[in-house]
Amino acid sequence: MIAMQNRDIISIVRKTLNLVDHRLVDHGERVAYIVCKMLQCQGTCSDYLIQRICFLAMMHDIGAYKTEEIDNIVEFETKSVWDHSVYGYLFINNFSPLSDLAEAVLYHHLDYDKILDLDCTHKEIAMMISLADRLDIYLKNTGYQFDESLSKSFPPKKFSAELFELFLLANEQFDIVTRIANGSYLEELIDFVAHYDFTPAEVDRYLKLLVYVIDFRSEATVTHTILTVGISMQIAKRINLTEPQKNAVYYGALLHDLGKISTPIQILENPGKLTRPEMEIMKHHVVVTEEILKDYIDPVICKIAVRHHEKMDGSGYPRGLTAQDLTLSERAVAVADIMSALCGKRSYKDSFSKEKTIEILTKMARDNKICNEIVQVVVENFDDILYNANKDYEHVFEAYRSLKSSYINLYKRCIEI
Repeated sequence: MIAMQNRDIISIVRKTLNLVDHRLVDHGERVAYIVCKMLQCQGTCSDYLIQRICFLAMMHDIGAYKTEEIDNIVEFETKSVWDHSVYGYLFINNFSPLSDLAEAVLYHHLDYDKILDLDCTHKEIAMMISLADRLDIYLKNTGYQFDESLSKSFPPKKFSAELFELFLLANEQFDIVTRIANGSYLEELIDFVAHYDFTPAEVDRYLKLLVYVIDFRSEATVTHTILTVGISMQIAKRINLTEPQKNAVYYGALLHDLGKISTPIQILENPGKLTRPEMEIMKHHVVVTEEILKDYIDPVICKIAVRHHEKMDGSGYPRGLTAQDLTLSERAVAVADIMSALCGKRSYKDSFSKEKTIEILTKMARDNKICNEIVQVVVENFDDILYNANKDYEHVFEAYRSLKSSYINLYKRCIEI
């Protein structure tokens, strides 16, 4: 497990989700602020519950990275947006500490008259997020010029008139529109949400949530990250790392491709050889990973995550570091990343055999690209390392398969509402 300050995990979530699409930058935060002030004005919820709802609202579009719906999301009159709503619900329900509130994300684009008929525990939260979501799009499109007659332009039965009146009261009490317009809302929101104490177990779940949002697009990407973690931990056990070092290896391996959230999907899933410009874009993911993590997580973990493409002879990236710069933990994850890529099936290749994988790793060690000591450990324990790495994280692969099946079934039900 990992201990982090509340503001730090919030910042990592914010920075990661803001990289999904430039049009969604701080959209979740503004929606969360509107919902927060409506709930405070209403006065029926505890601060603790409001804090949890706010963090949920910040992540309400987390499923968008899995879909092609952002063009629709940023339009005031939304079209079909069930894809990202369903994915967002499944991610939050299965992988976050907010599973009890997840239905609000599932229905946050459903019209008021339809949500009333549903058997849903958190209808009002869903309706608040829905209203706040559209209000933010409206305010952004009008340069934060708010007209109280806006509700008259809403299609009938789309939003709750009662909740719109609540927003007007909250705006009068807290000056919501002005604070959003001048940016002062953000620090206020983060200060409020940061009072909600995240346990190490909750931090672990939020970090995994971000990783899975990126990786659950295909079985290949899921396999790569989880296998990298598994192999890294098997190596760590065999090179006598301390428990704190093993913990750092675990999180460094888990987060090593977090920056790929900013990499275009057509590059990540290109079945052929990347062009030189495409490869430069691909390489940039480690820089993005560092930008997300560097101010908020243990520097040891951050370095492990961002140095997995460095080479012993200085020919790697992003900084061209050499053997004297790289710790044993960093070298272990670098080898694990390569081994995972070789053993796994990718968009551009089938999995390599044990013999071919060992041949490639041995040559890279001989050429002083990767650590010979680590490679020897892998060669001597290859079968055990791969078997245990797969066994230890089979539950994640099963979660992927379950989510994929659940998505298909739930999407079919939702489009019939």
